[in-house]
Amino acid sequence: MRIRYQVVTFDAADLSAESRFWAGVLGGVVEDDGDWHMVTISTCGSKTSPKRTNRSWPSAPRC
Repeated sequence: MRIRYQVVTFDAADLSAESRFWAGVLGGVVEDDGDWHMVTISTCGSKTSPKRTNRSWPSAPRC
């Protein structure tokens, strides 16, 4: 499977504070475009974990 773009978006009452928080957590930089901020990072990766097991979610239907 090929992923071309992926963005996680949060609604925020204080856009600047929210953006600074996530930039700090992720080690990124805030790109300010007025009412839209993007936190960019230079790298992102994943690796195989032998102890990790796939989960079955949700495990049971909710009624």
